[in-house]
Amino acid sequence: MRCWEDDSPPSSTYKSPRWFYVNEVNGIHRDWSGYVYSAMIPVSQQIIVPHCTSQIINAFFYPKAEASPL
Repeated sequence: MRCWEDDSPPSSTYKSPRWFYVNEVNGIHRDWSGYVYSAMIPVSQQIIVPHCTSQIINAFFYPKAEASPL
């Protein structure tokens, strides 16, 4: 879990506006990153992280975009 963002206003589908930006630690997409809805992560496994910034997203975004050949 790297950081959090709120989607405002929350939609009827999601009761909380909170989303966490995470990196997968294990599994077939190890180290890949993306947003996970807060209710998908048990409260006991949630940690204190800062609000998302472009610096955090850029530092942990994976897979990195490949430069297009010109």
